[in-house]
Amino acid sequence: MTTTAPATTAPTAQQQQQSAATAAAQSLTGDFNTFLTLLTTQLKNQDPLQPLDSSQFTQQLVEMTGVQQTIATNQNLEQLLALTQSSQSANVVNYLGKTITANGNTTSLAGGQANWQYALPKDAANVTLTITDAKGKTMLQTGGNPAQGTHGFAWDGTMTNGLKAVDGIYTLSVAATDSAGAQVTVSTQITGQVGSIEADSGTQFLVVGANKVRVTDVVSVNSGTSATNTASASPSLVSNLVNALTGNTGTTGTTGTTGNTPPASN
Repeated sequence: MTTTAPATTAPTAQQQQQSAATAAAQSLTGDFNTFLTLLTTQLKNQDPLQPLDSSQFTQQLVEMTGVQQTIATNQNLEQLLALTQSSQSANVVNYLGKTITANGNTTSLAGGQANWQYALPKDAANVTLTITDAKGKTMLQTGGNPAQGTHGFAWDGTMTNGLKAVDGIYTLSVAATDSAGAQVTVSTQITGQVGSIEADSGTQFLVVGANKVRVTDVVSVNSGTSATNTASASPSLVSNLVNALTGNTGTTGTTGTTGNTPPASN
């Protein structure tokens, strides 16, 4: 007759932290009980002519209490961290299937489509757009829109030699200069649909094609009807945590095409 050992799973980082706090609390309890036993024994067997200095064991009691409070604080912080991670996980699920715009210049070419945006703070004389693959090899180099404002750039994967690039990760670099030849600072963003969510070392990532985007880099979300600014879309995480602790309830295009969003008029 053979028996099969039950399957075991490795503890998560949060479980390990909680185990450490619990072990510390248990150890402190044992040490405190030992301290009280020793103190009681000293009091019973002290020399009547040279009684035990009460200030010594009072100081020791104060130190033990301080350690106990520190462990309790760590346990509360662990609960706060757990609440934070749970709230973040719940919020991240809302991104699934939606099109996001995020800070960055690296995105995924999938199904012959990759989309970026770049913003010029002022008019430029020359704008050069360069797309490179994950190894830094240039796939395409073309001119961009030199007008002030935000411009969209859609790439269908067609390279300079006319061939199609394979799906994968690509980076857009934007170089802009003004009429005097000075460089113009350019900010870039990527757009794409969130297909899945991944967590790595406690950090949540939105997977767009083969590219991973940090949730903190997301600036807007488009569900297909209207765009939402993430700064106002999510409820206040701090207020949720405080309530929990206190118990209160209460655009597509072709190769090299760019779209332009003109700056707002004064």
